[in-house]
Amino acid sequence: MKLQRFLLTIVLPLGLVGCQTSLQKAAENGQTRRVEQIIARGADVNALDAEGRTALDRAAANDRVEIVQSLLNHGANPNQANRDGMAPLHLAAREGRSASASALLARGAEVNGLDSEGWTPLMYAAYNGFTGVARVLLSQGAGVNLKSKNGYSALSLAADKNKEAMVQLLIQSGADVNSTDNKGKTAAFYTESDNVLIMLKNAGAKIQETVPSSLAGKTITFDYSTSRGLSSEDGGYTWRENRGSNVRTSYRLTSTRNSDRRFGNEDVGNGTWIAYMRDSGGYKETTSYDYQKTGRDTARLTTSEIESFSTYVLRFDSPTSGTASNEGGGEGCGWKYSGIRFSIK
Repeated sequence: MKLQRFLLTIVLPLGLVGCQTSLQKAAENGQTRRVEQIIARGADVNALDAEGRTALDRAAANDRVEIVQSLLNHGANPNQANRDGMAPLHLAAREGRSASASALLARGAEVNGLDSEGWTPLMYAAYNGFTGVARVLLSQGAGVNLKSKNGYSALSLAADKNKEAMVQLLIQSGADVNSTDNKGKTAAFYTESDNVLIMLKNAGAKIQETVPSSLAGKTITFDYSTSRGLSSEDGGYTWRENRGSNVRTSYRLTSTRNSDRRFGNEDVGNGTWIAYMRDSGGYKETTSYDYQKTGRDTARLTTSEIESFSTYVLRFDSPTSGTASNEGGGEGCGWKYSGIRFSIK
């Protein structure tokens, strides 16, 4: 097959090979007359360029509506996936191109088409806060409660980016405020916006307060020097493996779910912790976790962002101490630890 493709390229007229790349450039730059000339010379309107994009992809992403219509008139496929599994409508939605989205939908673009990650065009619009194109998609039947492969809905993606106007639009359009992703998290978990949290709560979102009153205000400290673990490297930073780690992590628990989870705030969230994770390089981080009792002698601490996660499983051998395991990952790194001693004071 590779040999056949090579031979095909050899026998193509030289001008046709050159004009194929030029078609995408002309479409991206809004050169309508140039696009018509290149097509007239025989260019394939559905061919991919070196970056895996069609001319229709380029035109839609840059809102070249006249060229979008011209390409469609010459046989461009409105649902052809590029190398990322995205159709032109995904790109128009991602860039907030309402006019191009309307033109594509009028010519048969699938409003609920999925890319390789299971994202719909509405999810891209929601994630980037483009309410204009979101309204276009919703008016044409976009599924407001569809989920990606990871279980993310348009609402959870908008909440993660604190897109208040988008969250309001999705709620008004029937978004399920208690829909959970594959990690069991709702939109309320991801947002850092007070206004978004209020909107979600007013729409019926269940915001659980799980920290037992007996632990409120106390601190859980994990001692990694007692642990054994496996880890991976990310950007030059490597978690210490096996015994001897100097990393200690402290968690300050609060009794209620405060919506303010901004970096560095000590009163942040249901089961909040202030974490100081240090190794020989002096690494330090602050974030927030949720605490949940899972059994008579067990509990769980979890944090999750769209791109990462971390989970502690706690096993108490007294009311104030025990042994934990920790697993997490994100952005190319991952870790698993067991035998971590913890205490609560």
